[in-house]
Amino acid sequence: MKFEHKYLIPESKFPKIKNAMLPYLTHDENAVRNGNTGYTVRSIYFDTPQLRYYFEKIEGMKIRKKIRIRVYDDYTEEKVAFLEIKRKNENYVSKNRSCVLFQNLDKFFSASKVENLILPAEANVSRIDDAKQFLFYFKHENLRPILLITYEREPFVSRFDGNLRITFDKNLRFLATTNYQRIFEESKLQSVLKSSSICSGLA
Repeated sequence: MKFEHKYLIPESKFPKIKNAMLPYLTHDENAVRNGNTGYTVRSIYFDTPQLRYYFEKIEGMKIRKKIRIRVYDDYTEEKVAFLEIKRKNENYVSKNRSCVLFQNLDKFFSASKVENLILPAEANVSRIDDAKQFLFYFKHENLRPILLITYEREPFVSRFDGNLRITFDKNLRFLATTNYQRIFEESKLQSVLKSSSICSGLA
């Protein structure tokens, strides 16, 4: 379990705040591996027919969860989809995460056994259990896609503490959808928080 804080930063102050932090940070290896300093995050959020997860957040429930599919950047035939259950207890967060090929998502949601769909490099006991939990919630709570959230992320880690992660998210946009296959949608997205960025700290 990790400790998380989020801050809304006015766009006009973003460069100054970021530059003040840069001497203490280095870019996340996932961004560097792609030859960039950042990447696009695309997430489809699931909820019950009664929007239980949404109302738990609105009502300020201290213990709650999010269930989502997440991909990065643009579509390719070998694109990986991450199946995530993010749990929150006040400011503490934990995450169960597994991954399948995006093109195998339909098979995953109709599967009775998930072992063969988990990517070989990730097919350990923990990741398989995480995938089973995701599928359990999907079927037991009759979950359905409700919202696509997309943004650009610039991730960093502390030069002095590898457990401290800082991310800057901007160009936040969304689309209400009932189809997770639209996770790469761009043309119909609507912008939100146009004059602000989000800074997250996770340790």
